Amino acid sequence: MKRIIFIAFAALTLFSCKNDEAPYYGYAVFENNKNESRIIVEQAEGSSTIQLNTDRGAGTVVPQPGSEWCSGSVEGNGELTLHYTANTEESTRVGVVKVILGLHQLTLQVIQRTTGTNHVEVLNPDEGDPLRWSATCSDVQDGDGGGVDAIFDDDQTNYWHSNYSDPAPLPHWIVVDLKEEMNINQVRLGWRMYGSSVYMHVRRVEILYSTDGTNFIPTGGEILREPVDGKLTSADYPAYTDCAFATVKARYVKLNMTESNSSNGVCHLGYFKVFMP
Repeated sequence: MKRIIFIAFAALTLFSCKNDEAPYYGYAVFENNKNESRIIVEQAEGSSTIQLNTDRGAGTVVPQPGSEWCSGSVEGNGELTLHYTANTEESTRVGVVKVILGLHQLTLQVIQRTTGTNHVEVLNPDEGDPLRWSATCSDVQDGDGGGVDAIFDDDQTNYWHSNYSDPAPLPHWIVVDLKEEMNINQVRLGWRMYGSSVYMHVRRVEILYSTDGTNFIPTGGEILREPVDGKLTSADYPAYTDCAFATVKARYVKLNMTESNSSNGVCHLGYFKVFMP
């Protein structure tokens, strides 16, 4: 009798343990093992394929508002086929689609070139996104501008300013963490502005890159700005400067400001943008 009771208790325990096991939902990620990715496509109407890493079989592709020019499907082997119409706009356009596989949802950013595009802007993810870029700097002036994070918005009246209360010597530098490795071939630096006037304080900037955040390699790209008649502000100065270089794979970009046009060596920067081939 005791043996029968023991066997029944063991069977009940085993059944209860099985019921307590978490259900299996499978996996679905891009080849970078992340839930977010991007693809650059050509200007003409066409299709592109991406192989997903998944065991969920077929899925659906849902264009987000404003991205209806993209469509697609996911086959049972995890191959995503993306279709897009021709880009007739004068500038690069960016769309977003959601890829649904079971309970998994992936986000794909689609960047479509326009005619003659050699550089495509990489968009900084939104606030709260784990892939949103971050920045560190050699020094900063508290209470003047918006700190180093100001370089991630397009408002050039909101800027990073080097420290002048406790003057920091040149070079001043900013390191941007792109959060993932990518091929880049150009940066754009937007200068501090007041109204329509552009500040000319930054004279020379070296562009360096790194994959580990420690060892930086020059891209060979450099910006040099010369004021006219010694004027440090003018509405006639360009609001931004592009710096192109041979394509490199980078996660970190360092802006090394080695010279200033100001006698006290201060520098400031309105925004930072990066481009890929």
